[in-house]
Amino acid sequence: EQPDWGMPSAELVRLAHRHGCRIIVSLGGGGYDVFPAIAATDEGRRQFVQRVVEFVRIHDYDGVDLDWEPPPVDPATGEHWSALIRQFRRALDDLGRTQSRRYYLTTALPPGEWAVRRLDYRTMRECLDYLNLMCYDYNCDLAGYQAPLLPDPADPTGSDLRNGLRFITETVGMPKEKLLIGIPFYGHRFSDSEKYRKYRPENHRIAGFNQLSAEWSDGWRLEREPASGAAWHYSPDRRIFTVCDDAETVKHKTAWAKAQGYGGVFCWAMAH
Repeated sequence: EQPDWGMPSAELVRLAHRHGCRIIVSLGGGGYDVFPAIAATDEGRRQFVQRVVEFVRIHDYDGVDLDWEPPPVDPATGEHWSALIRQFRRALDDLGRTQSRRYYLTTALPPGEWAVRRLDYRTMRECLDYLNLMCYDYNCDLAGYQAPLLPDPADPTGSDLRNGLRFITETVGMPKEKLLIGIPFYGHRFSDSEKYRKYRPENHRIAGFNQLSAEWSDGWRLEREPASGAAWHYSPDRRIFTVCDDAETVKHKTAWAKAQGYGGVFCWAMAH
């Protein structure tokens, strides 16, 4: 039985195509670690690809996004990932020839060696139209910013997205124009904590930008970290602070991505 995830949506597809937009089906995500079992056998991959591509054809979608989280961490599973990607590429190209159109194949991965070391780099280069780089969820152990474009001198971890991006372009060999930089539309709220220090779990909450900003009121103070662009909002007594990407940070990151020659940006997620 298919859960009610709003798919398929004929109205959304019509609206997208009417405005010259491509709309693709995204499969998986955090908390849906089903791909290792699906991809472990030839028959599992064959059936899965066949059914997904048929779904794309029937409902007029423009391709598939495979969001396999967490990424494979052992050689065998890495080979299964690559085999699944190659099979999707062949099936989508076969469908494209019958429909005289291009069907897209993308995937989401964190940037950096640790996330892709078990994957076949040639498969990535040859089969993927875009690689959605999840440039967030750094600095999870400290009361800090989760998506630093450039390092904050005060951050003891020295988190810096550029190193991961450099690995993807220089070692994996993915062209910059195929890379999309992920921007989080969510942030972190801390109470009775100190910046870049360990925090108690009960004093921490992850929330969408709209939820965080709804708490800001008169007396809250914005302090922007100049290197990373992070927006830190402090309550009047400074017992509560939030850190997130606000409109100014999004503008800063997007301009940086364009200037560096990347293919674009994406956000996670619109509901935030």
